[in-house]
Amino acid sequence: MNFMDSCKQKAIDEYRNNYHEEKFDQWLVNKGFDANKAYNKQTKDGTTKSDKRTLPTYIRNLIHHPENKCNEKYTEEELKEFYRKKWLNYYSN
Repeated sequence: MNFMDSCKQKAIDEYRNNYHEEKFDQWLVNKGFDANKAYNKQTKDGTTKSDKRTLPTYIRNLIHHPENKCNEKYTEEELKEFYRKKWLNYYSN
């Protein structure tokens, strides 16, 4: 199974099995991504909690949670880095 098919299958699994973000992020780490991007999660009581995430998960969280204004937008360079890494993994599998 290639990288893109693996990502699609993981997304389906997340939906079907209430798959946790941390497990998906760990899967990305196992695929060669670094969990080095600080994501500030807003809690229900209004405080924030900072966690290290992979760049793909960080970008996903920014898109999925536009109400959370506690994080910086990803840069064009970060997006290019993600795609370079994605294609390297895609063609190496």
